[in-house]
Amino acid sequence: MTVEDENDNPPIFDRASYEGRISEDALGGAEVSLNGEIRATDADSPPNALISFALYGEGRELFALDSQTGKMSLRRGASLDREEKATYLFRIIARDKG
Repeated sequence: MTVEDENDNPPIFDRASYEGRISEDALGGAEVSLNGEIRATDADSPPNALISFALYGEGRELFALDSQTGKMSLRRGASLDREEKATYLFRIIARDKG
């Protein structure tokens, strides 16, 4: 008999929050400099522990978040204007595959 893992653990971020910086003259594709790598862990076994990330919040159309690595960048064709908007607040969601 084989006992299989139940998806009973949610992903947990390594940090409570992340802060990033990017220059208003950055070109599309430029990476956002974060104060730490976006990472989460899940106590379940694969595939239930495989995590993907998603970005939510006002202005998310300007930024891209790699769903596997958690790296954030300015979208191609997007431009920033600090005088128009100096701060963006996002929610990052970590989902497991279970």
